[in-house]
Amino acid sequence: MQPLKILAGAMALSALTACATSGIHNSPAMQQLYAVEADPVDQWPAQNQRDISILKADFANRYQRDYPRSEVYSDAVQLTECSLKQERALQVGGISPDMVTPPSKTDNLINDNSVKYERISVRSTAAGCASLREVELHVVPNIVANIKRLPDDTDYPVYVDAAYKLDLQSRVKVGGKWKKIDYGVKRISVKRYRDKTGIAGFPYAESLWQKTDTLRQGDTDTSRFREDPMYLVTYFANEPDHYMDIVLLRQTMLNKTGNNITMRWKDGDDTMTRTWTRKGMVISQKNGKRHGIFSFPVDNQPPQVLCHDAGKTVDYFRRQGPYDCSIASKQDYGQEGVFVDPTVSLREELDTLRQNHPNTEPVMASTASSPAASEPDTATNTLSNTASECSKAYAARKACEKIPGDPFGIAMKLCLSQAKKKFGGMDCPVSF
Repeated sequence: MQPLKILAGAMALSALTACATSGIHNSPAMQQLYAVEADPVDQWPAQNQRDISILKADFANRYQRDYPRSEVYSDAVQLTECSLKQERALQVGGISPDMVTPPSKTDNLINDNSVKYERISVRSTAAGCASLREVELHVVPNIVANIKRLPDDTDYPVYVDAAYKLDLQSRVKVGGKWKKIDYGVKRISVKRYRDKTGIAGFPYAESLWQKTDTLRQGDTDTSRFREDPMYLVTYFANEPDHYMDIVLLRQTMLNKTGNNITMRWKDGDDTMTRTWTRKGMVISQKNGKRHGIFSFPVDNQPPQVLCHDAGKTVDYFRRQGPYDCSIASKQDYGQEGVFVDPTVSLREELDTLRQNHPNTEPVMASTASSPAASEPDTATNTLSNTASECSKAYAARKACEKIPGDPFGIAMKLCLSQAKKKFGGMDCPVSF
């Protein structure tokens, strides 16, 4: 989970680049963005997939013990320093280059990130150190990058203390042209500890304390955002109900501090993942691709609901319970429980505008500057301008949806907000 925060934060910063230079810091939307919020430690997202009360209680105990002292294991000196090659130590620590700077999975973004390691220390028992040299790491599919980690049933303690500098840069394709964005340099400190829990069904857990410090600002001024340490506990399951692990995470993103839940389980040969965030967003994955219901709040409106099938957006879908969906036809729309992707409605509205005014140019000057403009021309041009603005907003929205490294949808939400302001999406006839 550690690379997810870095990448999500990096892409969120790219969405903020326009904000930093647009002079709208005092707008209500920006004031809300910069406002500091902190949920109580025991406040968790609502979910009805599984009762995890015992894990929440254990998380609270670990958090109260570890977080104030910036640590996850106070008796590391009792463990043996493992003599591992750096490449292997970085893999065990979950901070190898392919983990913290993975290649982009989309065609409109190229990651030019680089990482420099300051230290990496891995401790375990003598038997544990011997095993760490040879053990085969498991791969967990994820939207951002496939996560490599120790086998779930690793039964010896493992302590990791590391620090590295991450230079975040990328090239983003906008309007057919590549734009280089510099997010600055950050220093990340990681302390990770794997131990036995004594919890029935979850014999092992891995606690992670991570601190990020900005060393150099890039194109975007992030000084208004607080960077509190992140605390995460992964509980590894050995139950017969196919659960792999459950992750409880407390983090600060864009001045908003709260808790998230992620569950992973097996469905036949498929790896399923579902995340619930502090503001009611629900993201589901199948083998590292979005699959099922994707629900996210939009300002004060009802949550937007989308459906994905193996990573592809479904235009018309039938909702099945709170988290699943199935493909429906256009003819089914209007029936109870059948939904349409919001962008489909927008496309249909744009098509209607074009059909009603086929002879208008895609982009026309405002008739307000022409005193001789007739009333029909004014109406025609207004509709044409609306269609043009919505077309641009629609294209921007599709680009926002493809932002990689955004498991909690933070970058997408920021991107959509800016697209509405910049491209006129506020006036679109369909909810943006």
